[in-house]
Amino acid sequence: KELGGDPEIRLSILQPNGDLLETNLAEDPAQLEQLLSVLNRDVIMTTGQGYFQMQFNLAHVFMPVRDIQDRVLGMIAVSDAIDAATARLPTVRRLLIVALILELILGMAAGIGLAYYIDRDLRAVTEAVSEISSDQPLEKLPERGPEEIRTLIQAYNTTVDRLDDLEESRRQLLANIVHEIARPMGAIQAAVQALLLGADHDPQFRQELLQGMDAQLNRLQPMLDNLTRLHNQVFEAPRLNLQPTPLSPLAAR
Repeated sequence: KELGGDPEIRLSILQPNGDLLETNLAEDPAQLEQLLSVLNRDVIMTTGQGYFQMQFNLAHVFMPVRDIQDRVLGMIAVSDAIDAATARLPTVRRLLIVALILELILGMAAGIGLAYYIDRDLRAVTEAVSEISSDQPLEKLPERGPEEIRTLIQAYNTTVDRLDDLEESRRQLLANIVHEIARPMGAIQAAVQALLLGADHDPQFRQELLQGMDAQLNRLQPMLDNLTRLHNQVFEAPRLNLQPTPLSPLAAR
């Protein structure tokens, strides 16, 4: 039988025993005979792999056809003239050059796009970090971009969470301090006003007012001590408790 299609493609289909099934070389018996003369079916049937064979001005490629159970059902042979293949080399060369140029353009475009997105994310992180020292509320950044950029953004978002927690703790601490100071100060102020209005003329009442003022001041003292201790922990350098330690037990381990 004869295959149709492009006459430039010299295609033949053979059975496992080497008999010809279909070909488009029917009009060229000499080339068909040459193809069959270089066929070595034992190589394909034994190894299950194709092979390449050159003869005179022709190049032949034989490939097996397998089923799903990896059994050889037949062979496909493709032949081409070496001078024809050589004549197509300039066209192939031009196609390769065009492909390389397109690949270079696509690579440059991808690089520019990647650089733009990385610069955008880095600029956003830089601007966000510069706003930490301001009084403006901090907002988290969306985690996007390459892994290194996402790690940097995650670190910034973690810092924002910690700063928010510290700010909330500071506000709560100030509210508690104001509450604890306001009550004793209110009582002391009331006692002072009473003394200014003439309560000091009554010795017993004056004594009660003074004792109440002293009690309120004693109530403030523990809080002042705690604030002093907190100040020392935050702003003073840590003190090391140096003690002599025997090294024999450590060396015995």
